[in-house]
Amino acid sequence: MIDIGYWDEWKAGFNERLKTKFPDVDCYVSASKGQWKAYRFIQFSSSWKDGFITGRANGGIHYEYIAGELYLHIEDSKLKNIADFLRRKTRNYEQYVWEHNWCGIVGHCKKRIRVESEEQLFRELEEMMSLFNPLLIQAMEECRIDRNNAPYTKECSFQELESDGDEDVFCRPMNLAELMLYNLTIPDYQRDYCWENEQIVSLFKAIEEIADIKAVYHLGTIILHKSDEGNLNIIDGQQRLVTLTLLLRELGYDGQLPLLKQEFISENAINHVANTKYVLSNLTSRLHVDKGAFANNLAEHLTFSVLVLQKNNLDLAYTFFSNQNSRGVPLTDYDILKAHHLRYIQVDAQAEHLAKRWNKLASEDNGCDGRNGLSVTLGTHLYRLRKWMRCNDFDESAKWKVKSEFSAAPVMLGIPPFGESFSYNDKIQGGTHFFAYSDKFVSAYRNFKQTPQYMALNEFVSLGPHRRYADVIETLLFAYYLKFGVQYLSEALYCISGIMADHRYTNAHALMRKILAWANQSKVVLMIDQASSPTFFLAEAISHIHKSGLDLLENDIRTRFWECLRNMFASLNDFTEEVIHNKIIEEYEI
Repeated sequence: MIDIGYWDEWKAGFNERLKTKFPDVDCYVSASKGQWKAYRFIQFSSSWKDGFITGRANGGIHYEYIAGELYLHIEDSKLKNIADFLRRKTRNYEQYVWEHNWCGIVGHCKKRIRVESEEQLFRELEEMMSLFNPLLIQAMEECRIDRNNAPYTKECSFQELESDGDEDVFCRPMNLAELMLYNLTIPDYQRDYCWENEQIVSLFKAIEEIADIKAVYHLGTIILHKSDEGNLNIIDGQQRLVTLTLLLRELGYDGQLPLLKQEFISENAINHVANTKYVLSNLTSRLHVDKGAFANNLAEHLTFSVLVLQKNNLDLAYTFFSNQNSRGVPLTDYDILKAHHLRYIQVDAQAEHLAKRWNKLASEDNGCDGRNGLSVTLGTHLYRLRKWMRCNDFDESAKWKVKSEFSAAPVMLGIPPFGESFSYNDKIQGGTHFFAYSDKFVSAYRNFKQTPQYMALNEFVSLGPHRRYADVIETLLFAYYLKFGVQYLSEALYCISGIMADHRYTNAHALMRKILAWANQSKVVLMIDQASSPTFFLAEAISHIHKSGLDLLENDIRTRFWECLRNMFASLNDFTEEVIHNKIIEEYEI
């Protein structure tokens, strides 16, 4: 240890020695009397001199010694791009480590070696400065520095949005950058901007994944009304567009942002805008990418289905979406799918009629979010069956999965689509055919739910930990019902349950994705599709059952699954195929 005597004497001597060694470096020292190592806190200026003051602690970018450790600190959130630049340039230098941010510090790089004396401090500081000061100069030339608190003064040059014809309503895909080329305005009759933290964070997390990959990300439908002055009044999508505008501004986007020209009058909207700026500032400060490049990625790869109304035809727009949406409920997969297919229909009266029928299906029971007939039929059973028919793996939690699966299939423009077979695996025709397709299968599922087999499955098996298996068995049984109706439906239930039980009997703990993968690999859907009568399916399926619940050695969840199946088959009494009936009696000891 070095006994330096009184503090003031040491401080004066230290400043003199520092100026001799580093003439261009300023410092700020804060410490108490005592030994060198224990109490010293010293900040040194870097080649980034902006804001460094010798009379107090400093933000910005500076070197810092405290309690035996030497750091480079970047403490201004607006300098995040510089921190990321330095991190990338020095990632292969083993003598330095970038630590997790703390106390609001954006960049936090530490020398691995501990500093035990003043002489060593000068040596290590010289080495650190020789690396970082030139990089800081380079960063100041190459990195954009955020100055987003200033008023938005960019001159906007707006385009005129023209339709291909004179129709009252047209739909066009656009990315965010394209959308910002038009004079977007918020009409007086719109509600206030009112998004809370949860919605802001949810949107940010949803799009954060495209920071590193250039992937198209669809963000639903925007409804605009073209005014007589050529402005595009936002009817639906204000919350998303305002939030995205503020995000692009925070990221330093160079393109025009028309909504920043809007003036919010109500105190409620002003407060929510201020809160959104604060939340987005915190979220973007944690990004480890170039923020300008991220902003351009968002503008290019965030896409929307933009529905534009002309000639003051507002009534037709609201037939495209349920009344719930006008109360601020976010658009669902099913709303977007409806708008997608309505744009193929040229007759307004027909579009309005089909939209109302769809709204009725979507709102039955507890709505699509509550797993009603429409969402279970399309979003669960037909979605799985269509994927399994092509032996495709899939993610049931994927965003916009229904819209993606049931959008109109591409066609050769010179050849019209033929056929009204309405197989669940049909290519999807845009417009009226799709709405008829949906009606048919929702009605079929409604009838399927009245069968004794469906009721027995949901009464005895669809409970607690067995629910996932029952859910998949239901999908496969529905596929059989669509092909053969109620003929030998109990026998089909035995074969399908037996194939799924093979998986359960060897897996006490099974994730849904594993169960779905097993159903795909079993080829049950293909067996059903290729069978011209029930006998071919039953004969092939029964040969794929390899395990018996009677062989289970442990009394655990697998045994309880077998007991649920036994209770289910004991409740059914319509077996007419003798071989399968005998197998049921033997397997379940009925």
